[in-house]
Amino acid sequence: MGVNNQLGGVTDFIRLAETQTGNQATDIEFTNTFGGETIFIMRGDGTAVSGSDTVNLDYIGSRYYRKIYNFAGNESSSIGQNNSQVFEFSSSLDSGYRIKNGTVDVNVNGTIMVSNTDQLGPSTVDFYLSSSYEQVNVRKLYTGGLGLTLEPSDIVNISFQQEKI
Repeated sequence: MGVNNQLGGVTDFIRLAETQTGNQATDIEFTNTFGGETIFIMRGDGTAVSGSDTVNLDYIGSRYYRKIYNFAGNESSSIGQNNSQVFEFSSSLDSGYRIKNGTVDVNVNGTIMVSNTDQLGPSTVDFYLSSSYEQVNVRKLYTGGLGLTLEPSDIVNISFQQEKI
């Protein structure tokens, strides 16, 4: 008996998920034993709906990829509330996406700036996300030692993830 006779066919390890009558199967189930339990599922559109689902590169790229921008200290687009320096990203965001709250990281000259988990609030932080989800505001130095007055020679790095609107 050869090795090939002892192994099941590829369809025993990779099979189409069952669907209702009339629906085309778009999900693939993976197992590691002949006729075994499903251990992973790849959805046709790449979207994960459970912890055992795999995702495709397109799904990952649009949801988990970080956009990274570098600015000089004097490259903010305007001055906002609380005398904050505003860095505008509306033209840099993918169509139908916005900056995802909680994913913004800002560092100036290598120093990590402080923000809350909910980054929409401007209180007791170095930077915050605008309510439009398109701007990052770096606060000027204020009471409590938070914020930073940016100098033209400062290097500002801002990174974030996007989310679908």
